[in-house]
Order: sequence, then structure tokens, then C-alpha cells
Amino acid sequence: VIPSLSGGGGTVENRCFLSDTLASLYTGVLSFRFESTDRWIHFLYNLTPQGLKLEQVSESNIKDSIVLSQNLTPTVVFFTPNPAERGVQ
Repeated sequence: VIPSLSGGGGTVENRCFLSDTLASLYTGVLSFRFESTDRWIHFLYNLTPQGLKLEQVSESNIKDSIVLSQNLTPTVVFFTPNPAERGVQ
């Protein structure tokens, strides 16, 4: 999903919005552009107490900055909080 040699830095923006259908399923859309590429990579996201879920969405599913549908076979990444860092034992 992220091109090789993209670099270690970049930009994250809210460049797209959710369609009414997807708004009940996701928190929003995050768009990433890495320092060595001009291409934006878009992810649907959910932020919950259990963590952050990122689901890649293709440009073909976006029209006029609105994400209309999910990918048929998306790449999904989960980030979970470390309980020790949150003071939970």
C-alpha cells in the first residue's frame, strides 16, 4: 500500500469525507503523503478505546472528495494501545 522508498516523514490530512452510507461505520478518512512521493494514500479509520483501525481505500472509490465505498479486498491495519502506557495493569 505504501510505496517502497517513500521516506520516513510526510503529511497527514483530512482530504476526503465519508458518504452517508459509510458515516455510520467509520470515524472518518485520513490521507497520507510520504516525503518521497506525490501520491496520496487514503484510509478509512475508526478510533475506539480498543485502538485505531486503518482501512485503505482506492482512488477509484472516491468521487469529488467523498469516499463512496470500501475496497472489495482492503488492506487493514490495527494499532492497539499498550495497557502499561495507559496506567492499566
